[in-house]
Amino acid sequence: MLDWDDLRFYLAIARHGSLSAAAKELGVAQSTVGRRLASLETTLGVRLLNRTPEGYVPTLAGEEVRRQSEMVEAEAQALLRNVGGRDTRMAGTVRVTCAETVATHVLAPCLASLHTLHPDISIDLIPNPRELSLSMREADISVRLKAPD
Repeated sequence: MLDWDDLRFYLAIARHGSLSAAAKELGVAQSTVGRRLASLETTLGVRLLNRTPEGYVPTLAGEEVRRQSEMVEAEAQALLRNVGGRDTRMAGTVRVTCAETVATHVLAPCLASLHTLHPDISIDLIPNPRELSLSMREADISVRLKAPD
């Protein structure tokens, strides 16, 4: 069975041309990089790199593995960008009710800087003289100039 992590090691060797440079990039020992390359070649049943005086050079099969591994790497990075931290990221819609003058003169100017800091938060500002019910989820936040009932 293919160990996906072996592809990462292979890409580092193919990009840098040496086990030592790949090891440095990955923060592991050179022997570890060599073992991971051997593991990948054994799993695939093909030689991926030729050792030359200039360093390691991909074989034809190695070029194909490199191309496909770079696609896997790109998809893994996209996954991290799109999903990573989603549970801790501040996002969603917040409904805020308040008097029209408070909305216009106090809250609206603040919302631009909030949007800059947290672009995934959408504020639905509801200027309404009537108090909307928080318990009935008519609003999430109510800003009033009197004590609540």
